[in-house]
Amino acid sequence: MKREELERQFSGEEAILDSGSNKRELYVVCSGNVMLEPNDGGEPRLLGPGEIFGEMGAVLGELSPYGVRADGDASVLLLTPVELNQLCRESPDFSARLILHLAQELANVSAGRAVSPEDGRLRDGFAALVPVLFKRRSGERLPAPISGRLADLASDAGLTVLEAYFCIQTLLERRYLQLVEDQLTLVEADALRELGG
Repeated sequence: MKREELERQFSGEEAILDSGSNKRELYVVCSGNVMLEPNDGGEPRLLGPGEIFGEMGAVLGELSPYGVRADGDASVLLLTPVELNQLCRESPDFSARLILHLAQELANVSAGRAVSPEDGRLRDGFAALVPVLFKRRSGERLPAPISGRLADLASDAGLTVLEAYFCIQTLLERRYLQLVEDQLTLVEADALRELGG
């Protein structure tokens, strides 16, 4: 996977992502700035190099809750779920940074939208992932470190990296897991066990 094959150039106020788009792509700003404009009337945000958008489509397969346009000359890396999965498998550091970077964005975008264990996508993901988390934890005392990269957890659970990411992000938000300095840790064993069915 060559970066130049994934990078796109934009200029002026050119549209990069339309509000309501169903594109399954994750975007990383490489150079310049882009303007993110929420479709709910929220404050526009200027994003710069290294910042990410498009996670609702790439990770969840949902319609984009915002439009994004160039703010002058900008270059953006476009990653499809296949390319994102490949990058996560090849780079443990990228996997860890992706979780940390997307955690706040995903929480902000999904705030106010209740996601329950009864959600079919989550229920199936938890059922597959929770046994893997218990199998990979170190010892019985809590908090207990969980070994392996995101790609390892996904593979053991029979999930894609994106499916595993979304489940782990939800568990982090509920404080069943913690992620500190790239180490995933189990902190609420009983609650997690119940969630896994």
